[in-house]
Amino acid sequence: MLRVSQLSARITSGPIPSADEMERYRNVQADFPERIMRDFERRTELAEAQSVHRMGLERTVVGNNVLMERLGWFSASFLGVGTIGGSIWLIYAGKSLEGLAGIVLALGALLGLYVWGRRDQVQAVARKAAAEIVQSGATPEQLDLLSPGPDA
Repeated sequence: MLRVSQLSARITSGPIPSADEMERYRNVQADFPERIMRDFERRTELAEAQSVHRMGLERTVVGNNVLMERLGWFSASFLGVGTIGGSIWLIYAGKSLEGLAGIVLALGALLGLYVWGRRDQVQAVARKAAAEIVQSGATPEQLDLLSPGPDA
């Protein structure tokens, strides 16, 4: 006695079943295809609403970051110019050593803030690039090749 079995499998992907499957669902219960479509539409609308909400949040965060950066630069510039102005007044009043020290300190502080801010920007870009490289599936050995040596 010879017995033959056949097994078949069908793999589909996606949020909506094929037309054949929808017809089989309709045979089980008449409103299944409509319920499946309503659920799909509801999920699509929720995803779109979440996307709009996330873009609004990102727009707000970026706008606030720009505002805070401008306020920081304005404050630092105002304090630096004020300190330099006061130092010039000290030099005019006969206290040249104190005035010169004030000018040097103010210019040093402004230069330090610029260099520090620039370094933070470069590090942020490097972190983002490293995260993208890791997400692309780089191996630890490849990442080691990208890191600066001890004398860098």
